[in-house]
Amino acid sequence: MGQMPLFKEDPIDVVDVATCEETGPAPALDAVEKGMKDILIGMGIDLNDPNFTDTPRRVAKSFAEIFKGLFPEAKKELETQLSVTFPCDYKGMIVISDIHVWSMCPHHFLPVDYNISIGYIPNGQVLGASKLPRIATLLAKKPILQEQLTEDIVNHLQRIANPLGVIVIVKGQHLCMRMRGIKSETSAMITSSITGVFKDEPSAKEEFFTILNTRKQVEV
Repeated sequence: MGQMPLFKEDPIDVVDVATCEETGPAPALDAVEKGMKDILIGMGIDLNDPNFTDTPRRVAKSFAEIFKGLFPEAKKELETQLSVTFPCDYKGMIVISDIHVWSMCPHHFLPVDYNISIGYIPNGQVLGASKLPRIATLLAKKPILQEQLTEDIVNHLQRIANPLGVIVIVKGQHLCMRMRGIKSETSAMITSSITGVFKDEPSAKEEFFTILNTRKQVEV
């Protein structure tokens, strides 16, 4: 996979990784650098100060990594991660818990620290264990609402692996709530989404939470 060009004059195409469809041109990072320079000047910061001279370009480069999910490479990587499944007769539940990813709040552009747990019941095909954290991480690499991130993870797994059901629980620590506004340092937002047997059979959902609780007890 080729490296994404960081700075160029022409805009690049952006892909909505929720649908894997191109949505139009995204600004080149030269524009991000210029915008950051304007922000610093607007805040009264002297760009001749050595601490800030290269800050606009550093921010632009960091955005290329933090918002990787906005670029065309994201579509290719996501499809690659999801393209390989393995035939398996296992009929139990598969759970990957405590997946830690960072994202960005689209409203205030401040970081969000996510802890994600994913469960699914296979239907003759399973994904490699590392694929679930990789998918969650890639889908989070863009400014996105927590609610939408939760749905995106479920929808992608359901579409590719075609399991009997998927359940996703996302716990978010939002810095836009901790650093500003209400300044609630202990609040966390929890979202969930379920499909298939997790929606139709309460026992499946109960088993998922039992597994999560069992792991916590073992770790203690």
